[in-house]
Amino acid sequence: DRELDAIVKGAHDAMLDYRERLDRISAEIEQHASTMQSQLSDTPMGTAELHRFLLAKQQQIATILAEAQ
Repeated sequence: DRELDAIVKGAHDAMLDYRERLDRISAEIEQHASTMQSQLSDTPMGTAELHRFLLAKQQQIATILAEAQ
């Protein structure tokens, strides 16, 4: 019983950590996108910067999802 409790608690704690990390990434994307929209989104340089930023966030998300499996 205690072993099962420890396993379930560990899985729950890990899920909370993954969720928190994904929430932080989401907030960063929203903040960056709104900043970019008001500053550089109409320029090729601004578009390229946003693209690089989103690719980096995609990699971070992929890493979290791989860890969760």
